[in-house]
Amino acid sequence: MEYIMDTFSSRYLTKKQNEMLQLFTVLVTEKYLSLNKLSERLNLTMYQTKILLVELEENFEQLNFTFSSFFLLEKGTIGLIEGVNQELLLQVFVNLKKKFFNESPYFQLLLYLLKHRKTRVVDISEKLMFSKSYSYKLISRLKDIFHYQKIPITINSNFESISLEGNEMSIRTYHYLVQIMAYNVFADSQTRVNIDLVGGHYERLKTTKAKHDILFSILENAVSRGYIIQDLDKTAIELFADMKELYEEDSLTKLIPTRNMEDREKEVAFFYFCRQLLIPETTSKQDKIVLGKKFKEHKQNEIVDFSMNVVETLSEKYKINSDVEHVILYESVINSWAYKNIYFENLKGVANQNSPNSRIHEVKQLLLEIVKNRNFQVGDRQIFANKLAHILSYYLPIQNNERVTIAISMLHHPEYVPVIESKLLTIFNKKIIHFTSDFTDADILVSDGIVYHEESQDFAFFRDIHNKDHWDNLNAIVQARIILKLE
Repeated sequence: MEYIMDTFSSRYLTKKQNEMLQLFTVLVTEKYLSLNKLSERLNLTMYQTKILLVELEENFEQLNFTFSSFFLLEKGTIGLIEGVNQELLLQVFVNLKKKFFNESPYFQLLLYLLKHRKTRVVDISEKLMFSKSYSYKLISRLKDIFHYQKIPITINSNFESISLEGNEMSIRTYHYLVQIMAYNVFADSQTRVNIDLVGGHYERLKTTKAKHDILFSILENAVSRGYIIQDLDKTAIELFADMKELYEEDSLTKLIPTRNMEDREKEVAFFYFCRQLLIPETTSKQDKIVLGKKFKEHKQNEIVDFSMNVVETLSEKYKINSDVEHVILYESVINSWAYKNIYFENLKGVANQNSPNSRIHEVKQLLLEIVKNRNFQVGDRQIFANKLAHILSYYLPIQNNERVTIAISMLHHPEYVPVIESKLLTIFNKKIIHFTSDFTDADILVSDGIVYHEESQDFAFFRDIHNKDHWDNLNAIVQARIILKLE
């Protein structure tokens, strides 16, 4: 939930809205703390903190949840009420964030400009119910945000006329990203990786249709206003031919409001590139394998040639089967095209350029070497290699020395051992955790008694399979060890 505080999205909210989200995040993280400590964390006075709590409570009441409050304030301390689980708190956060974005004047103006492209201050004033002077102030704020983000979009204003200008592919991508950012229908690549790391008991994201509808509505709005994709190159159209063969339905082509067949082809091509990229859960592993095989057949295609080089290099370094090779080829082609055409270097920040994960760092260095040797033309090589390394590293097989080994010894209840093993395997992928009876080789020791263990080993006390705290503690220890192993 702290993601919003660390990204560009907070710039579209007011100072007060950001403070309330930060307050909520601190409460959820700490669960129970003094008002003094809370004020220090927020960098506010005690009086300001109390006012903020009242305002947060008022906003929460407007969300129509079945309970009246999620925190209890008494005797100079504040804590979460009993019985509120993490899933429910996440739901509260999502709805609060959506509410704040809908009410934010900056975000309202941004969506208006992205939809209309060209307008007048008097129209903004009438539609959004802002005064002219306030509209100019908001426009100035958006210009500052665009400048900070270094995106290839500008706001031009002279007296009464206001226009949003830039590369059409960039404008549409930005339009999509700001909506999913605000309405929480987007899982970033790291979230996708974390979901896939655990067992197969998680449903696909339930937001696919919402994202698809947003993407198509942006296309429909742009084309109906006369803004057509013009700069898709020949290599992109060739790659799209493979996706078209696998996915395209005539119904989509017919819905695009343009009669020019060449324009329509480019519009459909761009839509599918965006769909593959921005709604990744629509593409199954089998589809990636099929498309990887098809991409492999392209000759004299700069992106495919680069991606083939990537696959060959990673295959030499790791034991990769042919299916994984085709998936990596697919991911490299799609994401390389995206970086060259629609990604903005500063949009999601570059704070994680130097990842502590040794595998990601290793893959990044290999990618940088390939980019350099091929003189592959991308904007910022470091950012490009970092982004691609995070994606491709996920598909590389787990090495034996990266698995977490767990030994379980239950002195009082030996019948718990298979129960604990079975439960852990529903949470963590069996490729990542491994069970052993040899305590000397284990990374984690689980027992209902005191067990001697080395300093390098973790110990989890576990006596009751019905005790939620015991399960939470064990899960936390396993998760921490997995992260440590993969770094």
